[in-house]
Amino acid sequence: MFVIQERTSSAWVGTISAVHNPMATRYYFPGGGQLGYLVVAPRHRRRGLGAALIITALRRLQQGGYRHIFLGMQSWRLPAICSYLRVGFQPFIHAPELVPRWESVFAALGRRANKTEWPTKLAAPPAPIDLL
Repeated sequence: MFVIQERTSSAWVGTISAVHNPMATRYYFPGGGQLGYLVVAPRHRRRGLGAALIITALRRLQQGGYRHIFLGMQSWRLPAICSYLRVGFQPFIHAPELVPRWESVFAALGRRANKTEWPTKLAAPPAPIDLL
């Protein structure tokens, strides 16, 4: 879990978790790590803090050897979804009934849904890097 705290007031600003979750989401992500619980306090939004938290958690999972990194998201968490989309995540359409859900999310965000870019199958994970 990563937390951003304001120095002057010690107030909580944002958080994200990098979670070991190798058997989640119907086994689509074997050996997987999950990003979750991204929250940035409303008065601190639109400053890039969500992206900074996501990148920090991604790096931690990559350093831990995770080859599949995924996230689960409730469709009403629009600020978090927007942050994930900004750093390059796309909806994974593993079932046809997900298309209308994501169309409505993109409409609520005022974004164009480019469904041709949404993956429907996973690419093979990259081979581990030998650092020796």
